[in-house]
Parts: sequence; structure tokens; C-alpha cells
Amino acid sequence: MKTSEVDDEIYSDQIKEEQNEEEFKISFDNQSIIGSVILNRVKQCPKEFCGKNNVKIAQDNWIVCNACNTQYCFLCGNTLKGAQHFDKRCVRYTPVK
Repeated sequence: MKTSEVDDEIYSDQIKEEQNEEEFKISFDNQSIIGSVILNRVKQCPKEFCGKNNVKIAQDNWIVCNACNTQYCFLCGNTLKGAQHFDKRCVRYTPVK
């Protein structure tokens, strides 16, 4: 195989890979239904060193971060030290939107 043919093949593979990436991107904006639903269910972990996005799957607003195990309220984002937070400040269960 000639050098130019190898270069053309590599270039072709790169273009295909870029096209595949573009096809699978999801637009996270309020214009799309999927983006809106996802944004309503995702909150970032309040710990500075973490910041991982976590998804609310059920009605419980008591979230445990998948990365650092920080417990926090989905509604207000405050870290939790027990269920008393939901007695005083926020509602423990809300429907998933």
C-alpha cells in the first residue's frame, strides 16, 4: 500500500469517527424534549472536589453522589446529615419530571 493510500485511509477513518461523534451528541438545551427532561433530573454534587452529575431516578430527593458518596438534597443542593433536613426545609419526595 502506498503512503498516500494509507494517509487517505487514516483521513477517511477520522472523518467517519467525527461524524459518528456528531450523530450521538445530545443537545442539552431547553429547546429539545430530551434535553429538558434530562436537565430536570440532573444535579451536580455540591462537593467542590467532586462536581459529578447525578441523576434523580425515583421520587426521593435524598441523593447520594455516585463518585464521592456525599449525601445531598436534590431540591436545594445542601449536604445532608440525616433525614431531619426534610422535616424542616425541603420535601423528601417529589415526582420525577
